Amino acid sequence: MRWLMVALLLYGVALLLGCWVVFYPHPGSFARAPHWERVWLSESPAYEWVYDMDFADAQRGWLCTSGPTVTRTSDGGSTWREQKPAGRPMRPLSLDFADERVAWAVEGDGHAVDVTTDGGASWRSHPLGPGYELREIAAISATEAWATGPPVSTDDQYHPTTCLYHTTDGGVTWREVSLPVRWHDVWLEAISFVDKTHGWIVAAERAPRGEDVPAAEARPIYIMRTTDGGKSFATSAIAPGGSFHGSCRLSFPNRQEGWVALGWLSLLHTGDGGKTWQRVTPQAAVTGGKKEGPVALEDCSFPTSKSGWVVGGGGLVLHTRDGGKTWQRELTGTETLRESILMRVVFVDERHGWVYGNGGDEGADMIPHPAHMMSFVLRYVP
Repeated sequence: MRWLMVALLLYGVALLLGCWVVFYPHPGSFARAPHWERVWLSESPAYEWVYDMDFADAQRGWLCTSGPTVTRTSDGGSTWREQKPAGRPMRPLSLDFADERVAWAVEGDGHAVDVTTDGGASWRSHPLGPGYELREIAAISATEAWATGPPVSTDDQYHPTTCLYHTTDGGVTWREVSLPVRWHDVWLEAISFVDKTHGWIVAAERAPRGEDVPAAEARPIYIMRTTDGGKSFATSAIAPGGSFHGSCRLSFPNRQEGWVALGWLSLLHTGDGGKTWQRVTPQAAVTGGKKEGPVALEDCSFPTSKSGWVVGGGGLVLHTRDGGKTWQRELTGTETLRESILMRVVFVDERHGWVYGNGGDEGADMIPHPAHMMSFVLRYVP
């Protein structure tokens, strides 16, 4: 009798597991790829979402995840370990290196910034004043940085906007910087400084008060630039095509050459420091592999003016060696994953680069379900 009860119990467990697989299918497995290897993986039941990734050089890099700590590598991604500065939790939302030793990070709630001056071995934290909630950050030096975030005082809780902030005392105090567009009309999508004086900001027109912009509806964008360290900003252009939706990332290998990944709008390129922009649509991105139609380009990284990489939906990775004239698709092994999307690409030079992405299904509320999602980091193998 006991064996019958055990058999029925095992049958019930098997039935439940079968239903789990049907309703929460596994995101799939990685295929072999000639030039990419997986060096970090997080999946259920301890699934962690990756917010940002940056590398100081070919060896030292950091992941900002939804876990209670920052994850660090000192061997180019071969091994990773959690880091708790001074024994405290550190959960950065965004991260940017000024050089091999100096980096800034925004804490997950946006109410504090962390600064390192020893390549990430130690960090010091600066809580922000009441009302501050920083998002993106651009590091200049150990004392200077730029950041975006909602205005300190606003009554518009349902249609928030972003302002530009600047600090020159290591993050102790921040001041709001005037821009050529009104802050309550735009959302600052991306910010990048190539040195102390030259920086660029991408701003998207926000939804009118009382209206919601559907996810598939595009918004006009503006690209602003400064050549005097933020004393003044000029509006460069309204992007060709007039609109975009999705992610937005900037990559400037020098003061003149720059690229912007604009989701469905593909790429924008400037060769004159951002005075003018041209639209670039890599032919390999039109079909996006398995899927028909255009693919959202999530990020770009150009370590030199000629060599660059672009990543996006469907496990898409594109590489150019001639400044965007021609593109080659790189297989990463993530094309076989369910709903694979590559979110961030970082190349510190032409031979050392990394990509992070996600794979799996999203529920009706578009929130990834930890039972059938995974995050991963891939390393380029020349």
